[in-house]
Amino acid sequence: MSAAVLAKILARQEGVRYLPYRDTNQYWTIGIGHLISLNTYLTFQQACDLCAAPWTDAKTHAVFADDVNTAREAIVHAYPHFLELP
Repeated sequence: MSAAVLAKILARQEGVRYLPYRDTNQYWTIGIGHLISLNTYLTFQQACDLCAAPWTDAKTHAVFADDVNTAREAIVHAYPHFLELP
């Protein structure tokens, strides 16, 4: 599966939000599943301040691309032959 296809699947499953929201573990999140903080005691305003919300569509997709690349690099580091898989 290509990185582009994987990114589209993740974006569809996560959804897109331009303001902070709590994920299923009650962690503040924004954009396309981007973690703001593990601190569940933050207020909405504090979460907004931490991530400079609201985000634009361009910011959301740029951060998502960075998150996907970071995850991909971690996978390749842990599993060097990952990129050789079909």
